[in-house]
Order: sequence, then C-alpha cells, then structure tokens
Amino acid sequence: MNSITCITFDKPLLKWNGDFKASQGIWTKNFGVDIQKNCGLSGDCGRFRVPSKIEMPYFKNNDFFDLSVSVWFKRRGGPGCWPVLVSNGDCLTSTIQINSDDDTHLTVTVRDSSGQTFQNTFNTPSQSSEWRHVVVTAHVDKVSGWGWAKVYVDGKKAGVGPLNGRMPPVWFPMFIGANGCGPCNHFYNGLMDSISFARYALTAGEVRKLYESRGLCIDACHAYRIMRNRGIPEERIVLMMYDDIAYNAQNPDKGQIFNRPNGPNVYEVVIDYKGDDVTAGNFLNILSGNQLAMNGIGTGKVIRSGPDDNVFVYYTNHGGPGILAFPTGPFLFATSLRDVIVQMHADHKYNQSSYAEGWSSHHQAWLGDEYSIYWMEDADVKDIDKETVYDQFLVVKDKTQMSDVHEYGDSSVSSSPVADFLTGSRLVGSSQRHARRQPTRPVVARERKDSEAVPAEDVGLDILRRKLIESPRSRGLTEQIEKIEESRKAVRGLFASITRRTGTMRAQATEILRVKHEITDFDCYESALKLLTEKCFDASKDQYALLQLQVLVNLCEEGVPKDTLLESIAAVCHPAMDRSKLPAANV
Repeated sequence: MNSITCITFDKPLLKWNGDFKASQGIWTKNFGVDIQKNCGLSGDCGRFRVPSKIEMPYFKNNDFFDLSVSVWFKRRGGPGCWPVLVSNGDCLTSTIQINSDDDTHLTVTVRDSSGQTFQNTFNTPSQSSEWRHVVVTAHVDKVSGWGWAKVYVDGKKAGVGPLNGRMPPVWFPMFIGANGCGPCNHFYNGLMDSISFARYALTAGEVRKLYESRGLCIDACHAYRIMRNRGIPEERIVLMMYDDIAYNAQNPDKGQIFNRPNGPNVYEVVIDYKGDDVTAGNFLNILSGNQLAMNGIGTGKVIRSGPDDNVFVYYTNHGGPGILAFPTGPFLFATSLRDVIVQMHADHKYNQSSYAEGWSSHHQAWLGDEYSIYWMEDADVKDIDKETVYDQFLVVKDKTQMSDVHEYGDSSVSSSPVADFLTGSRLVGSSQRHARRQPTRPVVARERKDSEAVPAEDVGLDILRRKLIESPRSRGLTEQIEKIEESRKAVRGLFASITRRTGTMRAQATEILRVKHEITDFDCYESALKLLTEKCFDASKDQYALLQLQVLVNLCEEGVPKDTLLESIAAVCHPAMDRSKLPAANV
C-alpha cells in the first residue's frame, strides 16, 4: 500500500483570517523532521516548506507525474482561497491552487512547468457540516504532457478536467500555502487542520476511505471515553481490543488515535484484553462473569452484574450469517451468545431481558464505522437524561446511509433514557424505573438509502482495478487482481461442489446459490461451518468468503439433512484437494 505523508498542525488549529502574517508562524514535528514556516523566495510569508529529505522521494515515477493533495478545512463563509500551493519554489511554475468563490463552487488552477495554465470550476456538494475535505489529484504522462486533474469534495467526485502541458521535474521542493501569485493572493477565512500529500493519484475508493478515516475512531476507544466522561467508573467497564493501530508503523501519530479532525486522542483507555486474548470464548466468559475462567488472562476483569444493573454491550467487527468474527480463534455463534444471555437472565445478572443491535444484511464499505460514529456523536452532545433509546435509534437510523439499522428484542427498552446505560449516576435502582415503562412506539424498519459506497468485500479489488486503469502497464496490479479473482472463483466453486454433492437437483441448486434464507436450523448450520473450517479453510479471514457462508444456511433451510451436508463437505474437502487458491486454507 502506498503511504501518505500527513503534515498536521498541532497547537490548536492554525488560523487564517484574511492575509496570513509572518508573526503567526508555527512549528510542528512529523517523521522526526521540523517543518518550519518559510517566507519563501519573494518575501511571501504564507507558506510552509517541506524539507528535502521528505519531499525528494515523492515524484520518482518513471512514466507519469502523479500527485494528490488532501486538505481538511473548516468553513467560515465568504470568498477566498484554500491555502494550498504546491510549487517548485518560484511561484510561477508547477502549481496547484484551490479557490472558492462561495460554498458551492471550487476553482482549481494547475500551472505546468512551461507556464501554461489549466483552470476548471466545479460545483461541489452542499452539506451542513462546516468541515470540508478537498482532494485534488493530478495524473500526467511526462512524455506527451497530457493528463487530467480530478477534484473530490467530502469523499465524492466533484469534477474532472484535462491537463495538456509539461509538468514539474521528477522531484522538487514543495511549498504549502498562498502567495501573491495568481488568484490565490489571500486566504479563505477559516481553519485548516491538515494537509496530506501522496506521490500517486488517489482513486475514488481511496479518497472515500481517506475522507472517512478522518472520522474513523477505534470505535471501542470512543465508546470507552463516552462511558468514562459520563461518570461510569473504570472498574465497571471491560474493554477488549486487538490494539494494532496506535503503534502501527503506518500511524504517524504514534500512541494516538483520532476519530475526527482536531479531535481528542481516543486512545487514552485502559485495555483489559488485547491481541490473542480477544476471542469469542473470553468474551462470553467476561459477559457471564466467569471469573475463574479469566484468571491469569489480561486484567482478569469480568462483568459482575446483578438484578438491578443495566448491562450495555458494544461490539464492532465483521460477521456473517449467524456468526460474529473475532480477530483470534473461532467464530462466535448466535446460539452461543443467546445461551449466555438466557443464562445471565436466569442468574439475575441484569434487570430485564432486552437488547438492541445494529445490523446490516449487505455489508457496505465502512458501514460499522458510520453507524458507530453517529450513535457515539449523538451520545457525546445530547442530554441523555431526556433522550430515550428510541429517540437515539431514530437519529442514528436517519443518518446512517450505508447500512440497515434495526431494533431487536423487547421494545420496552426503547422508552428508557439513554442515561440508564451510559452514565454512572444510574448504576442502581434502574429496575424500578423500567417496571413502570411500557412500549410506546412500534418498531419500523426503514428502507436502505442509496449509497455510493463500495461493498466492504469489494473495496480492495475496486482500488486495484482503479489503479490499473490509471497505470495500465503495471503487471504487479494485474497479478494482484487475478489472484483475488481466482480465490473468489475457488470459493464459489467450492460451495457449488458441496451443493451438487448433496444430491440437490440442478434447478434447486441454482436457487440455493442465489437466495438468502434466514437461519432457523442452527444445529445444521453450525455443524457444517465447523467442519468446513476444519477440513477446507477459515472463512473468518476473508470478507468475500464470509458472504458465501449463506450457501450453508440455504442448504440447511432447504431440508438437506445435516448428515448428508457433513458428508458432502468431507467428500469435497478431501486431503488431496487443491487448496492453493482458497483464502486461509487448512492444508
């Protein structure tokens, strides 16, 4: 994966109100190199200069000049210039400038190394949020000088235009900011959070990911902060998190995780279980209060709840039909979770038998994060002593555009204040309040809204295909795409072979591979999935394979006897079977 260097201004945000003055200079550190505001070659004091040891590797593509500039900007209204200028140092050549006459139009000016200028004005999506994300990408053939520039606003393509001039040298110093050259002679009123550069032209899928990643938190961390900020003591919170991001080599802010521009560091949490301790078995033991089973693992903390307690469970990860996937170990089956909740009820470990869950039947890209962000942001700002669970459900359901949000279980919980679950002021005595409440609203499922997002299982493939369009001579990209497509073909072929082996008639087999039955025969499905994992491959490691597990559900629901299905799986997944193209194959 290509890396993106982020230049982030720490202090609070750097302000531009009209012309930028030298006295407002700021220092910051990134990748161990100081980035200093520089007045430039012509007395211009509106730039930041990137030191050569960072900038030189950026433009060493042999065939094309590729550049992407990403800017997060907080609107203040009125005309002005987004403070971005990439230049070879003399302000007259090789520049990209972004101007705004109002909040619905952008003018992008690209000046090539011969002094010729390409300029296009794009309509931009309107939105209520004052934060805007702007990405400009340029892709030019260094020999012919022909290419294109694209503009994305808030994750969506706003326009595209041609380029027809010679572009900058292979490497050169870069300056960020406005100067007295051209139309960008004053700054757009507002705040800038960060600028990112990439040495390649970002695809639409990558821009979308970049846009949403700035709003992406490690959801468990954010949920933890909500609980702590609302007064729930640390000893009543159990946090399981794989913990592979804060100190990841690709994270420029080591030890920190942010969920929005200029947002707080959400990594200030106490993690009870991390890495290989994040398993389905440990989760169930923690939830049920099995202290003996958790002794010597992590902090050993479990849920010690009683009949007057509200137990709030937040889970974020991937899954499939009737299963949740954990980063380590086997699946968590729906029946196992149900059995634990039923036993907790029998043991009086919570005050009523109800639960709510956000669920998507067709996994869209980033859907879990979108859903999570909306409910957590709502909990951050609302008066949750007055807002009910149902009120929050409607708000989140209305905002979540890339997943189906549903309410499950005993709907009487819908009239409870959110504070019953998210604040420390209601840790006891909640059962009496619930006893007086009656369900007041029916549960209504809303139709999915249209979304431009790519399904989560297709994101990687979509990015590779878009890159191949832009770099058609790349054999490496072609090989990666072919490998993924061959793996998917192998997965589909495996399930088709299992279906045929059961003796299902051809017409019925076609239907089994196409339809989507709900699970009622959990014993058949779980037995089949366990045998498939043992004999063939681990579907939990591949999102596309997770979707194909629906075939096992359909076979069970179409009346194929469990023993017949198990025999078919064992016969297809024999020891001599070619597993080389299956994801996470068990050989």
